[in-house]
This record gives sequence, structure tokens and C-alpha cells, in this order.
Amino acid sequence: MTKISPFPKCCILPALFLFPFSLLLAQPSSEKTSTPFLALEFSAQVGEIPKPSPYFPNIGPCEFNQLNFIVPYKPGQNWHIPYNSPDIGCAIVFGYLGNKAVLGNQVALLPNIAFETNKQARWGLQTKIGMGLSYFNNPYNIVSNPENSLIGSRITNITCLGFSYRYSPTEKLNLYAGLSIYHFSNGHYTLPNIGIDASTFSLGIKQYLKEKPNYKKATKAQSENTLDKSDTASEKYDNKIHFNLFAGIGRHQFGTASSSDGPRYSVYQLSLFLSKRYGRIHNWQAGLTLTYYADYYDFIINQETFSSNQHLQASTIRPFIGHQFIMNHMGLLTQLGVNVYSPFDAKVNIYGNEGLASALGPYLTIKLGIEYYLNSPLYSNKNKLLIGAYLETRPTGADFPELGLACSF
Repeated sequence: MTKISPFPKCCILPALFLFPFSLLLAQPSSEKTSTPFLALEFSAQVGEIPKPSPYFPNIGPCEFNQLNFIVPYKPGQNWHIPYNSPDIGCAIVFGYLGNKAVLGNQVALLPNIAFETNKQARWGLQTKIGMGLSYFNNPYNIVSNPENSLIGSRITNITCLGFSYRYSPTEKLNLYAGLSIYHFSNGHYTLPNIGIDASTFSLGIKQYLKEKPNYKKATKAQSENTLDKSDTASEKYDNKIHFNLFAGIGRHQFGTASSSDGPRYSVYQLSLFLSKRYGRIHNWQAGLTLTYYADYYDFIINQETFSSNQHLQASTIRPFIGHQFIMNHMGLLTQLGVNVYSPFDAKVNIYGNEGLASALGPYLTIKLGIEYYLNSPLYSNKNKLLIGAYLETRPTGADFPELGLACSF
């Protein structure tokens, strides 16, 4: 066996999922008032968690309760304008997962952002996205809880996507009804990691604690590349093409999502890409990524899979395209890539032989990330340094969580 990297196992997973708290840090300060919150929102959800196999213990209805603390900001700040002044908050989530003996309960912190239509009208639609940290009190244990193949660690990611219909009976009171989807996973950091997906029906209520802001919809000019009269910056938006360099390190266990108790290995990544801004909120990318898997190399050496160039055989190369939403110092990244060089995946089948996902597993990759710029890229991405937390996935599931550093030139 080759030596496994000493990269601290307690570092990458918490850092990955605590990163969304920078959403709150990105908020401009507001005037001092008697309460630090703009509004409080409570919602209750009831739904179901599908069984991963017919042999898994029965799972009854699941229940989630959210208490969301919404942070105030000054409408009209530059990055808020194109997003039509979204609400930003942090929720405490309590969940019963339908089988206390096997799945237990969970509690989570969920930073979130909510986009609403017709915010000044009595009726409207809301889309809410949240990502944070969840704690499980009864994860997989080979001795005491071997049946819980869904959750393999006490700390996981929680991601929530909600769609609701809003009714405002008064100026400071909103009522919501809709659907919410929860996903829990540790990103393949610890196995087993089949994960939990819960579809729920949601009812909610929001009470404003301060005077409701005078939300204004973004004008066409405010979403274009040129500055309008409300902007105070002296520089124009930079639409030039910039060269970017990225380096990252991830950690995961070797095996499928239902495997367990294997060693944890490092994954190293280097990307070279070009980026170009379109408008205030869009940053498009295209480039090339090289990924080196220490677990692939370990397998190759021990199983004598390749007789030469073992380090190269444990690597993948892929072209990719990507998109980044700009939110002041924050960036929300999505990348889609195709492995054009992946000799280990071509020779060693770790993705199974069933369905389209297994067939695409060796080739297709999706990378999701939350990034923080040390200097705001609101008007230009030139000479900007960022740190990021990412999740690399394949069609068959998560591959590895990752921390990274990038610079544009």
C-alpha cells in the first residue's frame, strides 16, 4: 500500500459546507435598530424518503421544521439589483427521517437565499435555495448501526430547494405553500454515502420585524454591461477575456456509494481556463482540467493494473465549460466536463453496468462550487484571487469534496 496523504480529515468537509455562511458576510451593514433581523420565517414540511433497495428497513413519513432568520440590507446595492433584491437568511432545521432506530434525527444550519416575484404585490412566487451543515445522531456504524447505508458520517451537507406560492394578507405578514426538496450527503468523503433525498409539501409563515423594504424590480439598464445613474463606481464593466489558474485538493474513500470502511485518499486538481463576463452577474468559462487520484494509483500498484506510467494512468484530463453567478464577493460555480483521457476508468469498472448513469460514469463530470473573492469582482475579474469549496460529481453520485484557490489575470 502506498502512503496516504496526511491532509487533515477534519478539515475539508466542514470547510466545504460552512462556506455558504459567506452569503451572510456579503451583506451590506444596515442601520442600527432594536433587532438584527429583518424578518422571521417558520415552515413545516412533511414528505417521504425513498428506500434505496427493497431490503432496506421501512421508512415512514419524514418531517422537517425550519426557523429562518432573515438579514436586512439596503435595497439598491449593486449586486442585489439584477437579482431583484433577494432575501438572505440562515435557518435552523430539525428533521425526523421516518425511522428513528436506523436513520435517527438531524439538525442543521442552512444559509439560504430566496427570490420572489411581485414582492410588493399581495400574491407572488418564491424560489429558495439553501446549502449548509447537518448533524445526524445515528449514522452508519459497522457494529451498532450497519443498516444505515444512506448516511455514513455525523456531519454532512444539507441542500434544500423550495418552490412556494405566496399570499400576503397584511403588509408585514406572508403565507407560503409549496414543495421543498432536501438532499443530504457527505460528498463521498466517508462511505457508505448513498445519501438522503426527501420530497416534501411545505407550509410557511413570515413575519417582518421591521418596516418592509420598498423592493424595486431591476430595470433593463441595471442588468446590462454599462453603468446607470444609480452606480457610483467610476469604472466600466470589464468584458475582456481573462486567463485563469486553479489548484485544488480533495479527499474521498475509494469505492461505490454503498461501500464502507476503506482508507481515505487525496485527489489533486489543476485547471487552466479562459473567462469572460456578460453583464453584472454572468461569468462564463472554458478550459482544461487535470485530476490525479491517489487511490487510483494505489489500486494500480497493488493490482498491477498497468506496468508503466502508473502516475499518468491514475490521472484524468477533461475539457469543460462553466458558468459563475457573481454576488459581490461571492461566486456560485457550475462546470460541465467530459473526460477525454481516463485510462483507469476505461480498464477498471467501478461504476457498475446498469443504466445510463453507469455508462456515463467514467466520462461525464459536474463540478459545483461556492467561491469567495478577496476583492470584489463586481466590475472586473482582472487580477482577482479567490478561495472556494467544491463538490465533484459523476452521474452515479458524488466523487469528492474539494478546497481550491484560483487567480485570474
